[in-house]
Order: sequence, then C-alpha cells, then structure tokens
Amino acid sequence: IDARDHYTESHSENVTKYAMAIAEEMKYPLTQRETLRRAAMLHDIGKIGIKDELLLKSETLSNEEREQFKRHPEIGEHIVRSLAFLKEVSVLTRHHHEHYNGKGYPDGLRYDEIEWGARILGVADSFDAMTSDRTYRKALSFEEALQQLKQGKGTQFDPLVVDCFLKVLEKNPHIIVHDKIDKDVWEEYGKKRSEPR
Repeated sequence: IDARDHYTESHSENVTKYAMAIAEEMKYPLTQRETLRRAAMLHDIGKIGIKDELLLKSETLSNEEREQFKRHPEIGEHIVRSLAFLKEVSVLTRHHHEHYNGKGYPDGLRYDEIEWGARILGVADSFDAMTSDRTYRKALSFEEALQQLKQGKGTQFDPLVVDCFLKVLEKNPHIIVHDKIDKDVWEEYGKKRSEPR
C-alpha cells in the first residue's frame, strides 16, 4: 500500500505516534498498547483492495465510489485476521472509522460499542489526515484541524480521547512534524497553552 500511495507510509507512522501518545495520556492499559501500536501501523492495509483509480483520484469521489472506498476497513480486517497473532488487531482495523454517534462505518457502532483502541485510532487517523495534503485537497492549518477535532467531540469522536490528545499537544506540541505546518506555529501554540489562564 505504501508503494501505491506515498501518503500512507508517513500517515501510518504519524497515526502510530499520535495513538501511542494518547494511550499514554489516558493511561490506556499497558497490556493492550502493543495491539494498539500494531493496529495503528496496519489500520489502512485494506486499501490494498481498493482500485488505484479510486485510491489516487484527485477529484471528489462519487457516491458509488465512496461506498467502494468505505470497504477498506472490512478488507483490512480480513487480511489481518488471517494471521492468528493479529486477531485482536483485526478488530481495531475494522472499527477505526466508526463514529461516536453511530454514523461511521462499516458497522454503525456507537459509544461503548466501539473499542477504546478504535476510538483512539479514529482521532489519531483523522487529525493526521486533516493536516496532510491529499490528492483531492490541501491540508488544513493546525488551528483549523484543532477546531475540527473540537467540533467533532461527541459526534465523530469520543470526547475523552479528543481531550487527551489536546493535552498531549499542550505538553508536547513538537510531537507533530509536518512539512505543511511551520514549526513556529507549534512553538507559539506551546507558549499560548503554557500561559496562566
């Protein structure tokens, strides 16, 4: 998948970094962190089963194309589940696009029906996607991405996971190194967050 879509390689690395930082902040059980790490690295493996013309398309997908693209979590689960030692990872792979309000895919799970690991992946995955250039759109600014996370609390994202990620950024704004985000922005953000309120 990295060979077909260069975005995916750095994306998987970034999602893993963010997910593990969130896990540490929210005291996610140590016994489950390796499963989360593996799931973060493999969460988009199902894109192997998506045609290049959809994966690399620069225009907006049609409704039919979007439905085909939304199959990648299920395809990923199928691939990962075939390896016995990755069985727990396959569940997180399947559910990383579920939404807190039940409007995600593929199963329309909501609230506590979604595994904590998948809720963490949802925030980490979305934030990196928002702050990265894609074939069909430019990256959002850091402030715009933060606003999207905050607006998605309780609908797309678990509020606790978002709050933990915001705390991670407060403590270590340099966790995110992006070509499109000027390092001065991160330094200024860190200064603002450390000022007395």
